[in-house]
Amino acid sequence: MDIIDIKLDDITDPSFQPRDTLELEGIEALATSIKEIGLINPIVVRKLDEGYELVAGTRRCHAHMVLGRETITAKVVEQDSREAAHG
Repeated sequence: MDIIDIKLDDITDPSFQPRDTLELEGIEALATSIKEIGLINPIVVRKLDEGYELVAGTRRCHAHMVLGRETITAKVVEQDSREAAHG
């Protein structure tokens, strides 16, 4: 498993989304925390033919967007779509 910095533009949201909505207030609070202390846990993505699919860390990814960041630290895992949705 690799841990690398990935451009946010190269990440697509998963087809299976466990959270129905992302609360803007919560995302802004998370963005403030990331700005002050940094990203503690990288997001998890899987490699696609082009770019990456988000497996875990939707809120952290959106918080980076709120901060205007271009990249985010991510763990790259290899798993099929079914494992990504349930694992």
